Amino acid sequence: MGRKLYVGNLPFSATKEDITAKFATCGTVESAKLITDRDTGRSKGFGFVEMSSDSEAQAAIDKLMRPKTVAVVGASSQPGKIGYTVLENLIKGGYKGKIYPINPTATEILGLNVVPSVSDLSESVDLASLTPSAAYDLNWSDATAANNILQVQSTRPTPGVLQRRLIAFG
Repeated sequence: MGRKLYVGNLPFSATKEDITAKFATCGTVESAKLITDRDTGRSKGFGFVEMSSDSEAQAAIDKLMRPKTVAVVGASSQPGKIGYTVLENLIKGGYKGKIYPINPTATEILGLNVVPSVSDLSESVDLASLTPSAAYDLNWSDATAANNILQVQSTRPTPGVLQRRLIAFG
């Protein structure tokens, strides 16, 4: 495996500094490059990160593709809701890592203790999964206090405004 990693699905507002900071949690980043449109200078939403060693590159891949901790923002206790289904699939699918359901009003969902807000998390989280309603209702000022979240995924495509919020968040 090489030290140079392709990084895709980035918000157009992502900067070289943003991706460098995220990958630096896995080791030394030797270089980071965002691919831009030659006419407009605008990011094309992908780039490359070169880590200082193969083992650090592998650590970055592992952290991104095999998260040890997942926060489900907008977790729900109601079957049929996306926030319930995401939790249920993690549990039934045999996910071995720590799951943090995030919901401001619940105390327990599917046997898991609920955390009221992203800013109340007691440890860093490798992946935050946002349900559609949570993506719009999340208190982004609270979320920025927890910028130790490596990546964010949404359960539906996000409009540009939300993408700008996600890069500030994660």
